[in-house]
Amino acid sequence: MNKGFSKIVAGLVMSLAVLAGSAVQAQQASNIKELKFATLAPSGSSWDKLFVAWKDEVIQRTNGQVVPKIYAGGVQGDEKAVVQKIRSGQLVGGGLTGFGLGMIAPSVRALELPFLFKDGAEVDTAIQKVDTSMRAAFNNGNPQVELLGWAEAGFVYIMSNKPIAKLDDMKGVKMWMWEGDPVAEALYSSLNVTPVQLSIADVLTSLQTSMIEAVYAPPMGAVALQWASKVKYVTDLPLANSIGGLVMSKAEFSKLTPEQQKILKEVSQKYCRQIVEQTRKDNAAAFDSLVKLGVQKVSVADADKQALVNLTVGVGDKLVGKLYDQATLSSVRGK
Repeated sequence: MNKGFSKIVAGLVMSLAVLAGSAVQAQQASNIKELKFATLAPSGSSWDKLFVAWKDEVIQRTNGQVVPKIYAGGVQGDEKAVVQKIRSGQLVGGGLTGFGLGMIAPSVRALELPFLFKDGAEVDTAIQKVDTSMRAAFNNGNPQVELLGWAEAGFVYIMSNKPIAKLDDMKGVKMWMWEGDPVAEALYSSLNVTPVQLSIADVLTSLQTSMIEAVYAPPMGAVALQWASKVKYVTDLPLANSIGGLVMSKAEFSKLTPEQQKILKEVSQKYCRQIVEQTRKDNAAAFDSLVKLGVQKVSVADADKQALVNLTVGVGDKLVGKLYDQATLSSVRGK
């Protein structure tokens, strides 16, 4: 009798232990937070590889409790779609260019005005100056997001199927403009250029069919998106720097523990900085590869460059009160 009773007790203890273990596992599983991010960065690109490394380190440092999932290559749609999905909760965040960031917090577009910066060092200085105010703008944006780190796509160049070396060369050229881009619209207006507005997904086909004859993009982006294979010329004059950033829904960020928030920010800032540095190297290499592939470099005379600068200097002023205030504009201009 005692032996039988002992066996029953042992069985009960074992069952309780199994149930307790299952409960712990279930609790641990319920605490795992999967974070869905999207980006236009093509799969296999330098940007994408760094996003993967970022994801792996976040998982490792949070002991598998925070698990980013990255949708690369535009599979979640263009940046308009990504921002809308962050608003609706279908995505928690994204790696966005200035266009997408500007949909959330318009004032960030002050960093993409034409002929504002000469090099990456000037870009970094300007971002440091407006970092606090821009983070506040993102926190109060639509949707409200946490800026996890600054990135960039790099300096933008005109690539075309007709040589463009001066303002007169732009007349009659069917130039692409990212649909709904207020900065590009103001720039084209100042240059008296009539744009062909398209989503970024339609650019390649439109180049192939000659619906458009010119685009603007960082060299790396033009190569990655295959636009470079459909143009004959690249104007050797950087128009503006295309910024970027990694953002996350403020509501979803607040669901993380303080320690998880700290880790996510630290790892994000680390890899976003690596993206900036790698992008600058890749853009320099991509520009050289364009020329090697047969795209002809078109030089711009100093007088023609100055004429373009003089015409576009007012673009920033026209957007005061629409995208940003005068203080923000003065700050990015270094005044």
